[in-house]
Amino acid sequence: MSTFKADPAALRATEPRYNDVSDRVITAVQNLKRIVEAEGRCWGDDEIGEKFAKGYVDPAGKAVTTGDNLGAILSSMAGNMRSAAETLQAQDQSNAGAIAQTQF
Repeated sequence: MSTFKADPAALRATEPRYNDVSDRVITAVQNLKRIVEAEGRCWGDDEIGEKFAKGYVDPAGKAVTTGDNLGAILSSMAGNMRSAAETLQAQDQSNAGAIAQTQF
């Protein structure tokens, strides 16, 4: 038989940390967007600038999107940890009640 242990209080304690990291990622991505937008196409429209743009614009956009997604995922994980703690605790209490009512 396998064992499963979970500490609901410890799971709940992770929520503020996930939210903190999420907030910092979101802020960093917002700052990155602001700086990149302020610079514009600073590499120019000549041949070298166009070559640079082909290797930069799409990957940079993907990096920003990935950063946005990471912030959202971390925020979601915060709530998921709290929900998991509540679910596990409720199941444990329900199981304890069922065992207490069992007659041997």
